[in-house]
Amino acid sequence: MQKITADRLPAKAKKFIADNFPGKKATAAEAVKNGNVITLRANLSDNDTKIEFTKMGDWMSVQCEKGTVPNKVIPEKILKRTKELYNEGKIGKISKNQAGYEVKLTMGTTIKYNANCTLTEIIF
Repeated sequence: MQKITADRLPAKAKKFIADNFPGKKATAAEAVKNGNVITLRANLSDNDTKIEFTKMGDWMSVQCEKGTVPNKVIPEKILKRTKELYNEGKIGKISKNQAGYEVKLTMGTTIKYNANCTLTEIIF
């Protein structure tokens, strides 16, 4: 793990933050190398949000420890299905990889979706 200045985040990561977290900025960042893969982690100025990016600036996970992930970060199909299942459920974390998405509700339930945003598993 290597601490980096937030201004060294890729332009795509900075745009993601500006578009989805208005009024907030990255205050701390680090580069993490796991084998040949480098990921970037950023903490936002709200002292609540942590975002993980690829080295190219694509988001991999968004976690809001006290708040909720902004709706516009969540694919529409996942947001709709999650609200159908848990109308009062609030999404505190979302992560994505090649296999799909994992959504963690603030109440503790985890919901997994495949890459096409189809529900595959609910973990209580």
